[in-house]
Amino acid sequence: MSARRPPLVGRYTVEELALAGRNRGMPLEALRHDVTPSGLHYLLIHFDIPPEPAGWKLHVSGFVDHPFDIDLDGLKALPSKTSRVTLECAGNGRGQLSPRYASVPWLEEGVSTAEWTGVPLALLLARAGLKSEAKDIVFRGADRGFDRGVEHEFARSLEPELARREEVLLAYAMNGEPLPPQHGAPLRLVVPGWYGMASVKWLYAIEAIDQKFDGLQQASGYHFRSAAGEKGAPCTRMRGGSPAITCRSDPFRSCMLRKKESISDIGVSAQPTLALLGSTVVSVTKRSNFLRSPAKRYASSGSIVFFAIASSSA
Repeated sequence: MSARRPPLVGRYTVEELALAGRNRGMPLEALRHDVTPSGLHYLLIHFDIPPEPAGWKLHVSGFVDHPFDIDLDGLKALPSKTSRVTLECAGNGRGQLSPRYASVPWLEEGVSTAEWTGVPLALLLARAGLKSEAKDIVFRGADRGFDRGVEHEFARSLEPELARREEVLLAYAMNGEPLPPQHGAPLRLVVPGWYGMASVKWLYAIEAIDQKFDGLQQASGYHFRSAAGEKGAPCTRMRGGSPAITCRSDPFRSCMLRKKESISDIGVSAQPTLALLGSTVVSVTKRSNFLRSPAKRYASSGSIVFFAIASSSA
């Protein structure tokens, strides 16, 4: 396996610009929406968007009592739920660091909120019956490519206790419509409260294994690092912090606010903050616990909350 790409300093590279063009961020004016319209939701696509295969089925296997396959109609026949969830890329803010990791140069736009509809993962795990030997649940996506010289499919894992939580979804719809191809059609995982890499797209297999998963995107990718060469700490739950309602003085960016406005109840405990949004001073006057209510506990109001930057992650 080749080493991690070395940190970068200075001007953005052609590779970073290509990634920025392919992986769009949410325009700041979309903050006016409590639910980000699907076409404005940020995108992070590791490899090629895979074609949706004919006869698609989800395979549930491994250390389970009853392995099974289920198609999309079968999933839709099960009890469903809709959850409003804010997702953020673990690398959000990376482009503002120096040195920075050679990946998508997010500034602050790698975050959005959507309403996801699907089947609680716990229902399928209960049907399969996890064996006592199961130590990790692996989620395999159909997107495949090269990273650090290694060809692999994008895959991540969750510990059984977390995977069984009622809020973890197998989503087949986004904002009331079928899941778009770029967001993981026909099925994706949604793990509220965690950085976006945990919500595996283009899901085709769930496997219970008897050891910790050591796939590249789990064992070495997506770690917080303060220095080159260190292993770092894995990115897991989104780190709450001071709200980063920010906007540079940018001649190419218009702002949706034209007067002094007060934004209340954005859902993060922090000290009062003034932020310059273009030529507008925004006063953030009230904050409360991010887990505000059962219905919206994983959603920020208007996608305002930008969490701590995981910008030294892979």
